[in-house]
Amino acid sequence: MNGITVRGVGKTYRSGSREVEALRDIHLDIEDGEFFFLLGPSGCGKTTLLRIIAGLLDPTRGRIYLGDRDVTDQPVHKRNTAMVFQSYALWPHMSVYQNVEFGPKMRGVNGPARRDIAENNLERVQLVGFGDRKPNQLSGGQQQRVALARALSAGADCLLFDEPLSNLDARLRMHMRAELRQLVKDTGATAVYVTHDQKEALSMADRIAVLSNGWIVQVGTPEDVYNHPTTRFVADFLGEANFIRGEVEGTAPLAVLQTRAGPIRVKPELPPAKGTTVTCCVRPEYLTLHARPPQDRQTNSLSVRVVHQLYLGEIRQYVCELSNGTRWRASVLGEKTAEFRDDAPAWLCFRNGDATLLVD
Repeated sequence: MNGITVRGVGKTYRSGSREVEALRDIHLDIEDGEFFFLLGPSGCGKTTLLRIIAGLLDPTRGRIYLGDRDVTDQPVHKRNTAMVFQSYALWPHMSVYQNVEFGPKMRGVNGPARRDIAENNLERVQLVGFGDRKPNQLSGGQQQRVALARALSAGADCLLFDEPLSNLDARLRMHMRAELRQLVKDTGATAVYVTHDQKEALSMADRIAVLSNGWIVQVGTPEDVYNHPTTRFVADFLGEANFIRGEVEGTAPLAVLQTRAGPIRVKPELPPAKGTTVTCCVRPEYLTLHARPPQDRQTNSLSVRVVHQLYLGEIRQYVCELSNGTRWRASVLGEKTAEFRDDAPAWLCFRNGDATLLVD
């Protein structure tokens, strides 16, 4: 078993006479063979946690386990992990072959066997024939593949990625997402990937941990974290979200939320207590616009005024003002709605099960 266990890990830095907590009491269980993402804004602690797992930083407190081994006090070279950096960190004076052979060479593998390992992994990343080139003769995408081949050649139980796609252009970054995920899953290794890119995490991860100010605020599958955020921060950070506050007036069989824009019926997993003040969250893609409110108990309808709209090709995004002055965005497939003019009255609708309640 080569999963990763993090128990009570904290990291405190000193800045003059002041202490700064980069990580606060982190607990994680990453399963064997899982592609696990650490997601959050700059300064949230995700890279600090990755470097502690790698052994590049010592935790102030807590323990790190790789499989059943406590590696908290072990140096990097004894952890059997391999890291792919944002800057690729290739040896500029070495050829591609020499870079990829570096890990096996450090393990004492003989020359012919090292070359076989290098050729096999260069084939996996589609760089056959590039072995004699130097890194400065490669594009950014090719250098990223060499860095991955080098990590794969190390024969590590755990692969660690520090924003490896962030230096690529947007088109290549999108292409590499599926390719990188497949390569990692094919190895069977446990992998931890740091990113601030929400779409990268949602499209590649088995599970995601969202970090904020040194805390883990939510862990779950991409679908669960996106569709069922537990805090306003998570909802807002993972894509667009619309919010409105209100008080819970009824809880069975649906939670009825009384807001200044009208009543909203929600089907929460755990109904809040009557009288609780909560925030209702609805994603723009779950909203539709209608000229008249649907006569359907499963659908919420809020009276709005269309402020303006944006044509984005496959979707049209409407900015709508609710009766309390709050503005919501609705992202609607172009062929599924009539075009509403600016300043036109309309009804903004969404299903009871498409809203999430966030307890304040």
